Amino acid sequence: MLSIIRVFIVSISLFIGCVHAQSNFNQKDSIFSSSLQETRKIEVILPKNYDAKIKDVYDVLYVLDGEWYTELLPNAYNFAKSAGFVPNTIIVLIPNIYIKGINQRNRDFEPFNKNNGAGYAAFLSFLEKELFIFIDKQYPNSGKRSLLGSSLGGLFTVYTFLTNPDIFKAYLACDPNLDWNEEYLSKLAVKRLPEFKNKKSILFIATNDYSFKANGGYNFRQTLTAKAPESLHWQVNTYQNETHYSLQYKAFYDALRYSYSGFCLEKFDLIPKDALIELNKPLRLYISNKNPTVRFTIDGKEPTMKSSRLSPDESIVINRKTIVKVKNLATREQYADSMNLFFNLTDRSKEMKTEQMGDTSTVHFVSLGMWMELPSLKNIESISSTQTDSINTKANNYTSKIYFTRKKIKVNQDGYYVFVADAPDGSRLYLGDKLLINHPGKPKFGIQSFAVYLKRGYYTVKSQLLQIGDAKKPILRVFKTTKLNDKWWENEIQL
Repeated sequence: MLSIIRVFIVSISLFIGCVHAQSNFNQKDSIFSSSLQETRKIEVILPKNYDAKIKDVYDVLYVLDGEWYTELLPNAYNFAKSAGFVPNTIIVLIPNIYIKGINQRNRDFEPFNKNNGAGYAAFLSFLEKELFIFIDKQYPNSGKRSLLGSSLGGLFTVYTFLTNPDIFKAYLACDPNLDWNEEYLSKLAVKRLPEFKNKKSILFIATNDYSFKANGGYNFRQTLTAKAPESLHWQVNTYQNETHYSLQYKAFYDALRYSYSGFCLEKFDLIPKDALIELNKPLRLYISNKNPTVRFTIDGKEPTMKSSRLSPDESIVINRKTIVKVKNLATREQYADSMNLFFNLTDRSKEMKTEQMGDTSTVHFVSLGMWMELPSLKNIESISSTQTDSINTKANNYTSKIYFTRKKIKVNQDGYYVFVADAPDGSRLYLGDKLLINHPGKPKFGIQSFAVYLKRGYYTVKSQLLQIGDAKKPILRVFKTTKLNDKWWENEIQL
């Protein structure tokens, strides 16, 4: 038992080390604010391997009360990043300023007070007209900004969301003072939310169970439920048995996850994407997906969060004319991928015809050229080679290759054959004289696939796969169904 405990402790230590290892480069700086008439310190945390030349990759998260979260927030982010739930992000911590030892966060964060809102307006002007410009110049980024604030900083965050919903993409508030000024924000939300039609902002609010019941959380959620338009992404999380302080780590992690709900390093996929279905001959689709926000339907309706989740454990079986609709219901538009698959029944007059046995040997050859997409086969000069990989395009001043394959396959048992062309740069596939896959290469769709029900006999398969530059070598794979197992992806045949 002792050895098991030691192994567990070592494993946890290594994992924590991996999380910390993702961090990052901290840059402390300062900026004089004309709006506030004072110098404000900031701390910028850059993601590992930050490269200013690829600015479109990096979003920016601005964090209020920055001096309190120099470790807590980056740790929550790094944990979410290590799990693949958030993208590379620049974190900007904004510490408070202290005058004669007194924290000026009330001056800066309260929408109006004895200064009649001059403090809030000046601080917002500092963010929008000075700090954003400074950060964008010093640290090139995508321009997609989020704001995170806790307690009084959460009040600032929610009020800014209601009055300036376009400054940030996401507004993340941890236990905000929703009871401030007799629940002023709930009253303001009743007026403002109906004006948010077509707004696609993100609002996340975290409260503990006491704040939810006694400090305005319940009433604000009720207002969101009644008044928020469908385009708005919002969520109010309540944490049981947590204090105003202790809920922060959970809330920060959940806020980041919700803000980037739908982000995933690996895109979902279904295979085949096209097929000729034999009536009452079921074909199961192969599913590749790690993203929990992807939903699907097979009745032609648009997927919602109430639709079935797309999971490798899910069994989608097609045995008639069907439309499969798949959608990533992400909170951010750039991750909201969708896919519509149309499966038709085999036309008896156009079904695949068997051929004579003939020559069953495999023919491979490659052509070199300057193609940026798969061209017509006319006037292509072919260079035969038994070792096509040995041909160096750069050495011959070419930029691309087309791999040709012709093979007569023997079908011993009636069933579906699934042809998978892993060739993002371009692919074509013929079965006999019928064109099953025709993807010239623009736009790049990744893996192309087609399934067809074949009867016993011989069929000629011809493929053309394009490779541009140093891209991964394209490959054609063929799978077949069996009576004993509908997981055809476990039954590959060699061409």
